[in-house]
Amino acid sequence: GILGSGFALKVQQQQRQKHMIRRRQPAATLIQCLWRCYAADENSCSVATWKIHYTPLPSPPV
Repeated sequence: GILGSGFALKVQQQQRQKHMIRRRQPAATLIQCLWRCYAADENSCSVATWKIHYTPLPSPPV
């Protein structure tokens, strides 16, 4: 009846939510890796990288 249908819908909703949560982390990791590749590329013209904070280390004394 109505109670069984409501319960089945709730279970389906929870399963869908669990499935989406499982997919979220791999997607976030992929986006982060792609951004790091883009930001680290020497031809990247983005100012949103760590390059603006980069200062070369002084050369060791000869």
